[in-house]
Amino acid sequence: MVFRKFFKRERRKGSRVPLRVRIFINVLPADQSEVASSSVEGEIKNISIKGACILLPTMTADGHHLFMATDGSTEQKLVLSLPGNDTDETLTIPIEMKWYKDTEGEKFPFEAGVEFTDLPYDDKQKLKQFLKKHG
Repeated sequence: MVFRKFFKRERRKGSRVPLRVRIFINVLPADQSEVASSSVEGEIKNISIKGACILLPTMTADGHHLFMATDGSTEQKLVLSLPGNDTDETLTIPIEMKWYKDTEGEKFPFEAGVEFTDLPYDDKQKLKQFLKKHG
């Protein structure tokens, strides 16, 4: 049963921290001048320095599908906001949707995998502190 062992192997490079924290997802326009949609509120299921598995009530925000851009491509700019280390601070992270699937959940019928992209050094350090605090 070599194949079964292979398919159960962890493929991610960073360790994931199981966590239930409220997050918000927004769609950004191409010029990134302002947010193009209202927020979709969800929860993190688990998180690492590279990405997260998130739970969402919907896959759309103001008519924008979170996985596909309006032109049908998967190239669109999204940001994930999560609480920072201080109560007033919010960490906003550029993300790319990698996959999503339907779940059995009533509150969150969608589960999605996101990769953190183009994270500035300071924000990466804040994310590391967030993971250390919750890990």
